[in-house]
Amino acid sequence: MNRNQHFPRDLLSKPIAERIKYFDSCKIQHAMLEDVSKKMEQALHSHASPKIILIAGPTGVGKTTLASTLHNRIIDQYAEQMDRERDFVPILKVNAIAPNGASFNWKDFYIRILGVADEPLIERKVPTRRQLTFFPDDRQESIHQKEATDVLRRSVENCLRRRRTKYLIIDEAHHVLMVNNPQRLEFQFEALKSLAIETQATIILVGTYRLLDIRDQSGQLVRRSEIIHFPRYDHHQKQDQIGFVNALDTLAGKLPLDEFPQLQDHAEQFYHRTVGCVGILKEWLSRAYARHLETNNKNFNWEFIEKFALSVKALETIAGEALLGEEKLRDNPVADLINLLNSGQLPTTSKRTRKTNTTVGKRSPVRDPVGGVYAGA
Repeated sequence: MNRNQHFPRDLLSKPIAERIKYFDSCKIQHAMLEDVSKKMEQALHSHASPKIILIAGPTGVGKTTLASTLHNRIIDQYAEQMDRERDFVPILKVNAIAPNGASFNWKDFYIRILGVADEPLIERKVPTRRQLTFFPDDRQESIHQKEATDVLRRSVENCLRRRRTKYLIIDEAHHVLMVNNPQRLEFQFEALKSLAIETQATIILVGTYRLLDIRDQSGQLVRRSEIIHFPRYDHHQKQDQIGFVNALDTLAGKLPLDEFPQLQDHAEQFYHRTVGCVGILKEWLSRAYARHLETNNKNFNWEFIEKFALSVKALETIAGEALLGEEKLRDNPVADLINLLNSGQLPTTSKRTRKTNTTVGKRSPVRDPVGGVYAGA
C-alpha cells in the first residue's frame, strides 16, 4: 500500500457500493477541526462554563462532523458511569428540523428530544387537566394540538433532569430562527434560555452564521452564551494553506484506489471550487469517486474530478454567505461603545441594516504571499 493510503486493502475487491459507502463514512481530523474542538473542550470544562454555546460557520465546513465527534467523545468519557447507572444519559444530540409551514415547530422539536432520550409513552404526553379526568370519554387532546407544547416542554425538562443530562447538542440550530414574524425571534431565544436554566444542561447550538442574530435579539441569552467560530480555510493565511493541503491529502488517502491520487498540484483549484470548506471537498470527491468506479474510468485526476464540482453560481452563493458571516463576527471598536454610553442615544441603524464599504465577494486589500497562493504549502 502506498504510504499515503489509509484504508483496508481488501476494499479494492469489494463491490462498488461498499467502497463508496466506506469513503462516505470516513471522518478525518484536520487543522481547523482540531482547533475548534480544542476551543469547544475549553468552553465545556471551564469552571465558569456558559449555559449556551453557539458554534457558527459556513455551510459545508464540517459542523455536523464536529457535533457527532463531540457526542461520541462525551459518551466515551462517561461510559463507565453509564454502565453503573443505567438511567444516566450525559449527552443528547438532536436535529432542529426546518418547518413545513411558516414557523419552527416546537412540538416536533420536543418530541424529537424525548425520542432520542428513549422516553416512554411520548404519544401520551397530554395536557394535565385531561389527565385529571378519570376514564375520560374522549381523547381529543393530543400532542398535535397547540396547548400540548407546554406539556411537552415540561416533559423534556423533567426528562433531562431525571437523566442528569449535562449537554444537549442541537444541530442545524439555525432552523429554530425560522419564523414568520421577525419579532418572534426573541421568543425563540428565550425558550432556549429557559430550557438551559430549568435543566441545568449546557445547550450547544450548531448552525450557520444566522445563529449570530442572537446578539441583536436577547441580551440575557448573550450574557449566558459563548460563540465559537468554525471558519473555512483562508488561503490568504499561510497556516490555512498548509492545513487545506493536508486535508486534501488525507481525504485522497482514504479513497480505495490502486494508486494514491496526486492532487496536491491542484490544491489552489480545489480551494476555489470548495471555498475552503472541507465538507464540500469531501462531498465533491465522493461524487467523482462514485462516477469513477461506475464508468470504469482509468485516471482519477484533476481533469476528471473537476467535472463533478459544484457550479460556480452555487459556490458564489456559499462564498457570499461566508463573507457576510465573517463580517458579522468582526467586533466593533471600543470607541463605539464609549460614544454610545456618552451620548445616551441609540444608533440610527441596527447592525443588520448598517452599510459597510465592502462588497460581498470582493475582499479588502491585503498583502498576498509572494510566489502565488499555494507557494511552498
